[in-house]
Amino acid sequence: MSARSHRQLDRARQWAERATELAPEEPNYLDTLAEVHFHQGNRDEAVRRSKRCLELAPRLETFHKQFERFSKAPLPTGPVTTAVGEEE
Repeated sequence: MSARSHRQLDRARQWAERATELAPEEPNYLDTLAEVHFHQGNRDEAVRRSKRCLELAPRLETFHKQFERFSKAPLPTGPVTTAVGEEE
């Protein structure tokens, strides 16, 4: 996944946003979008999307763990790659 590898985050965000447009009630897509926002340093948006995952799937422990991580973990650092081989 691009977000976890901290690569091509703009592209990953575009695809995740498109997925959530097509299936706005799909918590897995929202979680992916939250992950991308988190890796881009946008904690507030990551937490907002993660909260929505919890509303849609309150029994899934994975989303509870993600919410905690997005809320409290240090924001990732490192080079942000926007396209293959290009760093910001």
